[in-house]
Amino acid sequence: MSVIDLSPELQQARDCAAAGHFTQAAMLCERLLQREPNHAPTLHLGGISCLYSNRVKEAVALLRKAAEAVSDDPTIWYDLGLAQQAAELPTDAEASYYHVISLNPDHANAWSHLTTIYRRLSRWDEAAKSCRRAIELAPAEPELAYALGNILLEQRQWTEAAMAFRQALAKKPRYPEAFNGLGQALKGTRKYEEARAAFEQALSLRPRFLEALFNLGITFQALERWLDAVATYQRALAIAPGSVEVLGNLGNSLWSAREFSAALIVHQKVLSLRKDHAPSHNGLGNALLGLKRFPEAKAEFERALVLKPEDPATLCNLGNVYLAQNQLDAAIGFYRRALQHQPGFRQATFNEGLVLLLKGDLAAGLPKYELRWVLKQQVVEDQPPRENWQGDLPVDGKTLLVCCEQGLGDTLQFLRYVPLLIARGAKVILRIQETLRPLLSTMADVTLVSAVDDNLPPFDYYCLLLSLPLAFRTTLTTIPASIPYVHAPAAKVASWKERLARHPSRKIGVVCSGNTQHRNDYNRSCPLAAFKPLAAAGALFLLQKEIRPADSVTLATSPEFVDLSSELNDFTDTAAIIANLDLVIAVDTSVVHLAGAMGKPVWVLLPFAPDWRWMLGRSDSPWYPTMRLFRQPAPDDWASVMSQVTDEFLHLGSNSWHAIGDTIASTT
Repeated sequence: MSVIDLSPELQQARDCAAAGHFTQAAMLCERLLQREPNHAPTLHLGGISCLYSNRVKEAVALLRKAAEAVSDDPTIWYDLGLAQQAAELPTDAEASYYHVISLNPDHANAWSHLTTIYRRLSRWDEAAKSCRRAIELAPAEPELAYALGNILLEQRQWTEAAMAFRQALAKKPRYPEAFNGLGQALKGTRKYEEARAAFEQALSLRPRFLEALFNLGITFQALERWLDAVATYQRALAIAPGSVEVLGNLGNSLWSAREFSAALIVHQKVLSLRKDHAPSHNGLGNALLGLKRFPEAKAEFERALVLKPEDPATLCNLGNVYLAQNQLDAAIGFYRRALQHQPGFRQATFNEGLVLLLKGDLAAGLPKYELRWVLKQQVVEDQPPRENWQGDLPVDGKTLLVCCEQGLGDTLQFLRYVPLLIARGAKVILRIQETLRPLLSTMADVTLVSAVDDNLPPFDYYCLLLSLPLAFRTTLTTIPASIPYVHAPAAKVASWKERLARHPSRKIGVVCSGNTQHRNDYNRSCPLAAFKPLAAAGALFLLQKEIRPADSVTLATSPEFVDLSSELNDFTDTAAIIANLDLVIAVDTSVVHLAGAMGKPVWVLLPFAPDWRWMLGRSDSPWYPTMRLFRQPAPDDWASVMSQVTDEFLHLGSNSWHAIGDTIASTT
């Protein structure tokens, strides 16, 4: 007990602190402590006043002395913990808060601050435990639920994190940080559309919320909405113009949108800010690779390797440079080198599989090709039992769900395996793109359902359509190539025959480009004007729905083309027209697969680096007996391809025209 009465002066110091004049309060306490150094109330008030006037070391010293004087006062120990946290003494603060809890187990704030300490120390299990205890004691506090959500994010417990953020929002509906956290949790469970909505809700409450913008951009990338991602990152750059992270993601999104020149500029901007930024050397290399500037792309990847030696992703990119130049053995060498440094690196394994398929080694390539869906992180949603059929289980009397995947051409190509399943006694449910349903509605012994239909009939097993070649252990010599296996409706064939009769010349269907959203469209498509020399051989019928602006100009000024785009209501129309044509000449789109599956003569115009299914160095295809392949001798050299096609016409001669299908078949 103090022998000096300090009450009047201490009250003055308390009044100053209550008014927020902490510096003055600390000075008054200092004077009082000169008279009575161990006066616990003055030590306590002086410590608090020093803490709130940013004199944290003095605060710790005063509050520790006060706690030693009154060891059973939880308030003093709690304030000591606050001062120790501010002084970057987390272990000391932890001990102080636990002393508080030993005196008062229901001290919510002590549990809350323990949570903060454990988060900073990355002790996530302890952080979650203390945060949950704080929530029990103060259930109305939205910040505690928000803190728990962030802890669970760190633990990658996405579903539980989403629940915590929703609890925070239930208590505080206008909480942009919680919406941002909810979006991150939903993104973790790949619920990208829901994540997008959460991030946009956060931005509606705080338009300049940089973290939410960044996360929204990442979500658009996951949704493959590249232009939306670009626009989002541009919004973020208006807030943080020099952000290397935002610029890097902007460049990558532009690359994914096949805006290679723009991506190149962005990555060059990053490197002007940070020359040693290895990811942007990779990004710049990818942009140059997209522009087919191969030596420059290789140099950028090599610069990235100097900064980050033997980086598996960069080694994989170097493999891509050689793959784009059809140097397959060199490409495989880099993919395998990447795998040496990161065993199990899925992208390198998948890319090696593509090269093996391109070389015609289906036995070695198809198992690695199975990684395509793991890389896309896509899940087939179906109902139990949901065992994946891989060819090893008997299917006689069983119902097998076959799920279409990738593009329309892929579906048309690999439908050939469905009759093999039926021959084994399977009942087949084919989950198919809606646009193909009318054409395939006459498939025998097959139940068609929409690819977006969640109400599936019962089934025993499922299999992805492009996994069937592996399930049947397909090699080049065992590819099922019995054609036709797709048929146009007879009534439409007759109708189109009558309509096309007014064109007495030879009838050639042409396709110069495909879906602009296709990732390889920039490589596979060519200008419609390149087909004009073929007009001497017959009437040219355009068999594509989407017309590029430049091609519209060609159509308007070139009477040799017959534009059927407005009359192609679905694939039954396309198939019926093809049935009445002498030949189809097209770039690598779904139309060539349709013509091939119908057994019609079809000439495919391929880029220098083609898709794996066409392999290299051959003019025929084991997938389609009536198909001929014409290849670019160098990147973007469509003129040489058209010259090859013209020479082939001259070689056939007029008497051989109607036997063109037999001519093609005899070369396979």
